[in-house]
Amino acid sequence: MPKLGSSFYRGIVLRKTAVFDVEDNRPGQPRTITVVYASPTDQLNKRIFEIGIFARGASLLLLLFAGLFAAYSVARGLSPMRELAIEAAKVSAASWSFNPPTAARRKIELAPLVNALEATLGGLERAFLREQEFIADAAHEFKTVTAILKSSLQLLAFRPRSAAEYERGVKHALEDCDRIEALVHSTLSLARAEHRSEEGRSNDFACVDLSQSCEQSVADLHSVAQTRGIDLQCRVHSEAMVKADPLELHTIWVNLLQNAIQHSPQGSTVSVSVTTTDQGTATVIVEDRGAGIPAEHLPRVFDRFYRSDPSRSRATGGAGLGLSICQRLVEAYGGKIYITSSSSEGTRVLVSLPSMKPAPSTNISKF
Repeated sequence: MPKLGSSFYRGIVLRKTAVFDVEDNRPGQPRTITVVYASPTDQLNKRIFEIGIFARGASLLLLLFAGLFAAYSVARGLSPMRELAIEAAKVSAASWSFNPPTAARRKIELAPLVNALEATLGGLERAFLREQEFIADAAHEFKTVTAILKSSLQLLAFRPRSAAEYERGVKHALEDCDRIEALVHSTLSLARAEHRSEEGRSNDFACVDLSQSCEQSVADLHSVAQTRGIDLQCRVHSEAMVKADPLELHTIWVNLLQNAIQHSPQGSTVSVSVTTTDQGTATVIVEDRGAGIPAEHLPRVFDRFYRSDPSRSRATGGAGLGLSICQRLVEAYGGKIYITSSSSEGTRVLVSLPSMKPAPSTNISKF
């Protein structure tokens, strides 16, 4: 690319190019020439530069539009997520209302997240309300027994009394203290049972002989049943092993038997039977021949601090926590507990637990 003056030229040279000069149809003498063609490149370079500028500008403009479109698309695609986050942020201890946007529900990618949030928040709401109810019920129960103790002491100190009267008053106060202690123990047992139910890790325990556990509980309550004139029996139709804590199993049977004994008439029978099924389930049935539980109270018998007969329960020292503790412990071991009752046949409590090793056997124990 030579330069001539201030301009550059691009050219082509054709050397020894043959020329056939034909004149009057007479062939001429063959000759060769050299052709030199050159053209300035200023306009071409200018045009190329302009095309480059245009291409760069168009590329930048296209990139800008593409970026804006991508940002708009991403923002529009994430708007359901943003609305979902706003709705989730509104949930608090004072307001558990959660209304996920319709767009989030319709998004295939967000639908599992919406369902998980609803399930989690629903569980948290139930747990929170359950704890609120527990605190309120516990406060009411403690207030009641404390007021009884306080009134007993105030009545004792109202005027001078004889030594015998003071002794009887102190005895009644100690009985009230025993009720408070029993309520504290039941409350702590329920808290542990609920914690166990939430964890649900029964695999950490060793196998326990279910029939021996029931027989031991019956033996422990034999004297109590005898003083009330109750015939206490334990029937083992088949042996079974379950994974559980022995003390917690004992707590279940003792609570059920105490309820049955307290609500059975003198001279009646309270029985415990142990059976297994082919599906690997162990069943314990506690039956009494008492007055039964009214049908309107059956749906609430497992509620904490609930009593179908409050005056009678307080007279026997009950706090309405025994069945709640039993339910939480049974569910912690993967089992179920059911209650059926009628005024003519009494009350029947059925507890089913996963059995580890059923073995057919027949044994009837009477205490």
